[in-house]
Parts: sequence; C-alpha cells; structure tokens
Amino acid sequence: MQSCPACSHPFFRKLKLLPDMGEGCTCEWSALAPTSYLAASDIECEYAIFAKDILQRDLPYTDFKILSDCYRRQAIKKGFNNGSLLGSAKLVGSIKAAYGDELLSRMDKSYGKGLRNQWIRISSSRGQIDMPLVRHLIVCQQLFGDVDTFEKSLLEESIIAAEREKSRSASLEESPKSKRAECRSKVRVLAAARPDMDMDYLWTNAYQVTRWLNENDKEWLLATLGRKVIVREKVCPKDCVNDQIYADLVRDGVRDLYRIAQGQKRVNISNMLALLPRRIQTCPLMRKEFYPVLSQQIELHAESVWHFRLRRIIWAMSEISRLNLPMNTTNKRLFASVPDKAWVAIQHHFDWDVDALMRTRLSPEELLNSTGVSHKWEGPPGCDEPLGGNAYMERARRSST
Repeated sequence: MQSCPACSHPFFRKLKLLPDMGEGCTCEWSALAPTSYLAASDIECEYAIFAKDILQRDLPYTDFKILSDCYRRQAIKKGFNNGSLLGSAKLVGSIKAAYGDELLSRMDKSYGKGLRNQWIRISSSRGQIDMPLVRHLIVCQQLFGDVDTFEKSLLEESIIAAEREKSRSASLEESPKSKRAECRSKVRVLAAARPDMDMDYLWTNAYQVTRWLNENDKEWLLATLGRKVIVREKVCPKDCVNDQIYADLVRDGVRDLYRIAQGQKRVNISNMLALLPRRIQTCPLMRKEFYPVLSQQIELHAESVWHFRLRRIIWAMSEISRLNLPMNTTNKRLFASVPDKAWVAIQHHFDWDVDALMRTRLSPEELLNSTGVSHKWEGPPGCDEPLGGNAYMERARRSST
C-alpha cells in the first residue's frame, strides 16, 4: 500500500519521514485494527508468488536490448506476433483475458485510470525499456510462467547477442578493397539520382561514406564530383517564389510568439517554421539556398534561452501577483518550470524588489521593456554554467559520450 485505503492520504511525502503506522491515519484508520480480507483469487496468488520469486532471484545484470529481444522472441514463439514482428495488441489481449480488467486496475494505476494506449511497450528510452516494474512482472509471468524459464531464456538470448556481436565485429574487419567498392557504389547511386550533387550534399546525406572516401580514396571522389559540377546550374524549386511571402508571415507571426501569455513558446526555428502554411526544408544549407529572405528573418528574430527564461519568469510573477499568492518555490514552479538558479540570477541582475512588485498590479510587457534587454540577451554575466536538461550538457562531457 502506498496510501491510506480509507482516505487515500499518502504514506510517503517528499523529504518527509515515513509515519509510524501503529499510530493510525488522520481519518482514524489503523493498520493494526482487525479487519476482514477477501480471499485472493488463484491468478492473484500465482502473480504474488511469481513476483516474490523473481524479485528475490539473483539474476545477472542484463542489457536492456537483450531483455527486449527476450520478450520479443518469447512472444512470437507463443503466437503473439504480426508476421515476424511482435503483436502488442495480441499480447495485451491475452493479458486482459488472463487477469481481467478489475485485477489489472488494482495492479497498475495507469490501467485503472484508462491510460491504455501503448500500455505494453518493448521500446527503449534512456537505456532502459519504457515500462514500470509492475508491467515487467505482468509481461514476464504471461510470457514465461515461472522464473526458471525466464532465467533460461535470458541466458539463451545473451548467448545469441554475443554471437551476433562477434559476427558483426568480423564483418567490420573487411578488406579495404571491398570497402572501397561499396563506398564508390553508393556515391555512384547518389550521383545518378542527383546530377547536381556536390561535397556539401554528400557530407549531409552520406557522412560515413564521404568520410571514408575522403580519407582513403580522395582522388577518385574529387574526380567524380568534378565531372558532375564543373558547370553547375542553379536549381530552384517552384516554391522559391514564396520566399518573400513566407518571410512576411514569420515577421508578422513572431509578434504573437513574443507576447507574454500562458503557454508561451520560445521563438526558435521550429516554432517560426510552424507559422508557415506548409512544411519546407529544415536542412539549413538547403533552406538558405532556396529561401534566403526567410532564413534571414529566422536568424533575425530567433530568441536566446535566457530571454525566454526572462519572459517565463515575468509571466509567473504577474500571475502570482494577480492571484495574490505568496512568492515561494512551490508557486514559482507552478507557473514557470525555470531553474531556481535562473530565478536568483535574473532577480539579482535587474535588482528587482520582488515584494514591492508583488504589491503592485504587474504589467508583464512594461516590466519586460524596463529590463532594456533584447531578444538575443545571453543572460547575466557569469551565468554560463549548465542549468539542466540535455540541451545544456557541457561540451567536454558531450564529446566524451
């Protein structure tokens, strides 16, 4: 149990000690009070025993790819497949038939709330399978039945993965002659499809091939490209005539993007391109070539990360003031998920008297204009350290991964 069965009061609270269960809940429910329990069904008992056995078994560390392949192979073996692929719908249907909706709702909160889209996922995210532990237990019991079978399947899948890696390593150690022939063949195919192909196109669309040829067969590569691009004609798609129209749409649309309001977005390339009536090339080289005026407008109006943080902080302050709420960490995070260091740095940089601002009717636009910074603002001096998220990883660390 994670909460009181009578009033749903949670037992665990962040940064708080666990309560003494002998004292009872605030609603007078007590874990020590005698109560009558319904006898569990056979499937519940089997699941409880399986969960206890697998959690206490000293299983070896297994890579998430091996675990995913183990699930997939066993599911296909038991008929939960669509051809050679895993049939998630068939697997979920089998689980529903075995456990029933009522029991699954008690075992998994998301299932009980009706969040059943892609309920079983074998895909991976951040180095692990994107499922909570309880669903792993459900899938394991449904596919393998007992822990011994599951452990044996894991061992067999590990052996298969090791053999696959060995054969892959052997294939990579191919002779330079065959590698040269393969790379040349790929370049010839690209050249036949794109007569105007140049080095920039190859680096963008066939990086590994271009790198190998540039290091090991550069003379042939340059000769091949030279025959194709000695006289290069400017190729312009039909939509290039809309370049000025698209640029005007972006110029007018960013005014709404820069407004301080609920759900505001950063004025970046993706959000500016979303203002256009149709999708265009997102490759920077091709966009600058075919849409030079639009590209100029995008670079002109692009917003820095710190200016976007400033807009979010101002919006949060205005809402806290409007609702007459205290300026504390909880309310800050309620209206703007900005790192605490950014809050402190911005308030100190502009020397804001937060208490005085809270007592007045804040005008977000006026407060933003009073800062005197542009949308390219790079933040307070000395605040160039990473504050969180994948986009703020240090370069040295990123290059080492």
